[in-house]
Amino acid sequence: MFELGIITDEVHDDLATSCRFIKEAGLSLVELRTLNGANIFTLPDEEILTAKDILAEYGLEVVGLSSPILKSPLDGTAESVSGDFMLEGRQTFEEQLELLERAAYLCQVFDTSLVRVFTFLRGDWSAELAKRVSEKLLTAAEVAREHGMVLAVENEPICNVRHGREMGLLFDYVEKTGSPELLAHLTILWDPGNAYYAGELDASTSGYSAIRGRVGHVHIKDVIFDNEGRPHCVPVGMGKVNYAPQLSALKDDGYTGPLILEPHYVPEGGTSMEGAKEALSALKELLGKIG
Repeated sequence: MFELGIITDEVHDDLATSCRFIKEAGLSLVELRTLNGANIFTLPDEEILTAKDILAEYGLEVVGLSSPILKSPLDGTAESVSGDFMLEGRQTFEEQLELLERAAYLCQVFDTSLVRVFTFLRGDWSAELAKRVSEKLLTAAEVAREHGMVLAVENEPICNVRHGREMGLLFDYVEKTGSPELLAHLTILWDPGNAYYAGELDASTSGYSAIRGRVGHVHIKDVIFDNEGRPHCVPVGMGKVNYAPQLSALKDDGYTGPLILEPHYVPEGGTSMEGAKEALSALKELLGKIG
């Protein structure tokens, strides 16, 4: 039904260790985000080329770069920037476009074209804000077009677009104002777990309906909230995201992209690798149930 993959650092920081697990688990697709604890966008060329050799040794295909691009202030003027997988010291939009130029090199090395991007750090959500973000995305798409890349825009709780409804509004503006040539270099990266985490409790149904037919890439994680209201990631089926209708809808819509696990899950007293193993097993079980 769907090809499955995983972000390598969700298994282990060491790429060879991660690749060995991924290959033995029967997967062939990966996304790259950090290697040995460092974001791939900060690594020197020699380390990038070594990573390419390791991936080739295990016969793994890179389907995308989980970049930190546009996880930055919309106006570029914040005094400090911090958050998961962000790059400090690159706050302005011009600096984010420079990262896209680096992405072009990385895509060439790893023989991929998809680059995950965001929608800038969260401001006061409004239609006007969505228009401003769409304008920036179309400018970024111009760089992507020059290099044959596709920018996959992900919903993220700390960014302007957190869930399906906001993504749908954003892409309404993008599609109204962007030329067909630019739109070919933008797609939606849908993460139902992120959407639920951000408060869209019907993300897999009504939230997804706002972007239906426009999704080009999917990340998979599941979420629960503890008694204090704090979110925790768990294997698919153990959380509150209703994945059965979500995956069925993707199938019905003719979605042909991969499902990329981003478990963010470590069992109590265990390791990321053990968490990845549980998460993969749970996802395969669910896919078997829905046929």
